[in-house]
Amino acid sequence: MLVNYRLISKQNLKQGELKAQPGNGTANTAQLPTFKQTQLLIKEKIHQKEIEQRDIKYRFTAYDESTKTITLGLTWYQKVDEDIKQTVFNPDAMKERVEQGIKQFKNSSALISNSLGIHALLETNDGFIILTKKALHGNIAAIGGYVDCPENILETDTLEIDPFQDLVRELAEPEEGLLLQPEDYTPELIGIAEQEYHLGTNILFHVKVNKPSTAFQNKTAKEHLEIYLIKPDEVAEFLKKTNTQLWYHTAALLDILDITRF
Repeated sequence: MLVNYRLISKQNLKQGELKAQPGNGTANTAQLPTFKQTQLLIKEKIHQKEIEQRDIKYRFTAYDESTKTITLGLTWYQKVDEDIKQTVFNPDAMKERVEQGIKQFKNSSALISNSLGIHALLETNDGFIILTKKALHGNIAAIGGYVDCPENILETDTLEIDPFQDLVRELAEPEEGLLLQPEDYTPELIGIAEQEYHLGTNILFHVKVNKPSTAFQNKTAKEHLEIYLIKPDEVAEFLKKTNTQLWYHTAALLDILDITRF
């Protein structure tokens, strides 16, 4: 189930080309909340100390290739985390929520957070790719994180995002364990993919690192149980031997790059 994804776009985008506009939030009433209504809801949750400002996340709604515009609502980390755990441990319940969203709102993701993130497949200069075993769910994934919301996100309906900067942040974070700086790699934005039950949508990067695989051996990190260096043509055999599954956006990356298919 976890490798099943929907490819939204295979469009290559340069930094600054991706535009954003406001969209609906997750439904918790009889109708889909507008961007403004979601802002007010989140303000109240912050006021009641249920969440903090840093918990706010973008929610994917749609992407228009012709205008290179992504439509985004808002959600928050606790709701996203709840959806992740339910998807891993009770996928039938997520399927039911998709079906209920279609029935009630004619929108398959209406009842799900569908947070927006980035996901990057790193390739060393001696031909290895970097995969990890995620501490959160135990599946095999590439490097990733959330797309950041600006500090004024609850006061504006003018949206600007820069996934390239989010990538810079993730690759430098100690929690990821790689400690890479922008001069260490060349990123290419190669597409957008969504988990089949709208668990999350990720902007996908292929990152060529100007370091050999030996630079990443014996690395450890808070967010990963293990970090693997694998030849692209050995990924399928690795999954079979370790009896593990690919997280959905990693499968999308490997498919787009035609490394292997699942």
